[in-house]
Amino acid sequence: MLKALKNLFDDASAAPETLPRHERRHLQLAVASVLHEATRVDLDDSPEEHAAAERALVGLFGVSAAESAALDRKSTRLNSSHMSESR
Repeated sequence: MLKALKNLFDDASAAPETLPRHERRHLQLAVASVLHEATRVDLDDSPEEHAAAERALVGLFGVSAAESAALDRKSTRLNSSHMSESR
């Protein structure tokens, strides 16, 4: 799945680093949210899965480990608030 996402970005006409800062951040957060949902699909939210998602963000976007962890935390909050609103 991660390779498919990377290929999608590699094939895009505008590389993520050439996007305006706010658009790049939205893209990073969207991908972090998808990765967060992927960690939850088996209903076992493990630290290892979050670590893998954070490494994927580093690899896809070249962000630092701290930025990647912050994206993971924010996507967790966003996805959690979405789930509570839909109930």
